[in-house]
Amino acid sequence: MEETQADKTSEDKTSTGRVVKCSICGKTLQPIGNVLNDFEKSGWTTVGISSTAGWEQWLGTVCSPCRRVYCPDCCDARGGPCPKCGQDVKPAMASFLP
Repeated sequence: MEETQADKTSEDKTSTGRVVKCSICGKTLQPIGNVLNDFEKSGWTTVGISSTAGWEQWLGTVCSPCRRVYCPDCCDARGGPCPKCGQDVKPAMASFLP
């Protein structure tokens, strides 16, 4: 069965329905899921965190000063400097996205 663009887009959406794209190449970032929910499901408790909002994550990074998002091909996903401004980037989590 051939996969259509609509199928690919729906796969890229997270539980929030948000699609995140790289600011340089336009590639859609792969959703990782809600990291806090996954943490709780593994049996760990999250003391002091009352909401899981903002914990949705994608495979990539974000630069808060530039308000730009990068895929792993355009900026090292392990962190490092932003290709545009040189500031440190953060994981592409909903709470850091522009």
